[in-house]
Amino acid sequence: MTGTPGVLTHVVEGVGTHSADVPREQRDEDGFFYAAGPALVSGTTQAILFNPIDRALYVRVKYRRPRFLDRRNFERPFQGFMNAVVYRTLVGSSYIFLQDSMRIAIERLAPAVCQAEASPQVNSVLIGLAAGSLNGFALNALQVVKFRMWNTDDRGVTFLRTAVQMYREGGSSMFFRGCLTTMARDGIFGVVYETVRRASAWRLFFDKQVGALKTFFSTPPPPPSSLSSSSSPPQLKVVVACAVNVGSRLPGGVAGASAPAPALDDLNTPQMIDISPDAVILSSKKRCDTCAFISNLVAAVLASILSSPFNYVRSIVYGTPAGAVPLGYFSLLKSFYTQLYYTYRHGESYTDRHGVPELSETEHPSSASASSSSNSSTATSERRWRRGGCALSSAEVKSGVPQKTRRWRLWASHHAARARTWAQLHHHHPKAAWAWANSRLNIGWGSLRVGLGMATGQSIFYLAQDYARKGAR
Repeated sequence: MTGTPGVLTHVVEGVGTHSADVPREQRDEDGFFYAAGPALVSGTTQAILFNPIDRALYVRVKYRRPRFLDRRNFERPFQGFMNAVVYRTLVGSSYIFLQDSMRIAIERLAPAVCQAEASPQVNSVLIGLAAGSLNGFALNALQVVKFRMWNTDDRGVTFLRTAVQMYREGGSSMFFRGCLTTMARDGIFGVVYETVRRASAWRLFFDKQVGALKTFFSTPPPPPSSLSSSSSPPQLKVVVACAVNVGSRLPGGVAGASAPAPALDDLNTPQMIDISPDAVILSSKKRCDTCAFISNLVAAVLASILSSPFNYVRSIVYGTPAGAVPLGYFSLLKSFYTQLYYTYRHGESYTDRHGVPELSETEHPSSASASSSSNSSTATSERRWRRGGCALSSAEVKSGVPQKTRRWRLWASHHAARARTWAQLHHHHPKAAWAWANSRLNIGWGSLRVGLGMATGQSIFYLAQDYARKGAR
């Protein structure tokens, strides 16, 4: 900026603080109570809120229903809730408890290079890897027993009775089956989740998008005449949805260390903050609750997808009979990726291509239908365009669709057909590969459930933790 220094005015809306935004003096006083109590509250809340969704996912798999949103999946949503509430509370609270415990341990014991202030990426990786691995080790025995309970048709099955039966079959080693792959799955999940949700560019992206939406739907600020006298210099109003920190620079390049920052207790109500034009105005460290929720949601969904191959391997190991030796983890992973690549190159799985009907139905039931529909649509589109580029279906003509819309549909259909033809000629079948992988990994509603659970649990944990800190003052 040149000329008379103006005044940069911010309207700061309500912001929820996170543990990273708490002063270091208060974080140094954190202990077991500030991690275990809020984590237990978060896990219990998740167990209650998401019980209908968890039961619907279970019923859908049990009865092999094609659609998750089938009304029958949501009948009696809280049936069996009391039998599973303890397990789901532990699962929902364990990772968050270990996450905060690892944060405290790293802050107190790790060298400076591992601290968030010195290297945020290294800090995120360490927290996610340690919390995820310990979480997988701690919960593996419970998950082995639950897997056996879900795959039995006996009546009156209880957790204790199933655990005793498993111990009689194979001793204590039965409860450590799949422990390494569970630790690897949860470790990868933790690394991806912590790294993605804490990334500066990622947080800034959501801050901008949510901030723009809040600005668009919020009440416009008062006119400049009501904020200052006519003799004051011109003002530039910038509306932001989240609180800002000192640390970034304006194009002028002058650091804003002297810029006044709002107190945390004053961020619950909109207020005007005047800073010089060269002051620091942008940092996404203190984000609004909506930004944090969306960031955690997307990060958890991505982490769930990337760690799902290990979940597939774990399910195979869990399902191994008591007297048999489970296959190696790396062999199962190699087999999965080999079949995935084969499907990508040939458009169908190995069992479909070589005629193994008893396996093809369970491995990839939709490959044949998808392939036939793709070929028929390609042929139809090409026939319509070979007639001169203006051939229209009788339904389109009778429905009175505008000519411009019909031409756009023909153009899109033509290019889609060309893309499918090119993919078949060059042996690229991403749709078939995705369908095969999804039939094995169950990516979709399950991943979204994990994302919603983690985002909700993280928000409740921070809320309960802030409440506990205020109560201790």
